[in-house]
Amino acid sequence: MRTPEEAANSSRAPFDYVVLCVKALPDVYDLAAIVEPVVAPQHTCILVNTTHSLGVESYLESRFPTNVVLSLVCAAELSQLSASEFEHTGSTEFWVGPANKNPGIPASIQSDMAEALAMTLNSGQVDCKVSTNIKQQQYERMIGYVHQHATLSYASYACLLTSTLQSHCIPARECAF
Repeated sequence: MRTPEEAANSSRAPFDYVVLCVKALPDVYDLAAIVEPVVAPQHTCILVNTTHSLGVESYLESRFPTNVVLSLVCAAELSQLSASEFEHTGSTEFWVGPANKNPGIPASIQSDMAEALAMTLNSGQVDCKVSTNIKQQQYERMIGYVHQHATLSYASYACLLTSTLQSHCIPARECAF
């Protein structure tokens, strides 16, 4: 199937899960409108890959208030060996959980859906854990472990700020840390 409309008209509908692995670009397209044909109210769980994004879930929750929206964060570490060759270099774990508490859906249903999905993925040899605070995994993946790198992050920020100011109005100096 090539389009959500084609999937909606198939004999396989309604779908238990819709997995979104696209860049959220609200200025370019309406993600909720794209998946709307395959989302059955009170049935389909919307799983959003938020490995490299923050806050995408709220919009989907407002458009689909009777559906569970879960976030998936991939912590896999990869190294690119060539143009089309990659190697796993560390963790291959996934995290899944609700980013927000939907007032229209009991918290137990949200957590049950996350548990069921993690169990399904684990049965397929995917190391998936349920998170009660998926935003933590999102932030760690997006900006690294701040508590471990706070000094370096501050030093990098100070260096960036210094070099920006130097290029505009201050005599150049080396920034070293």
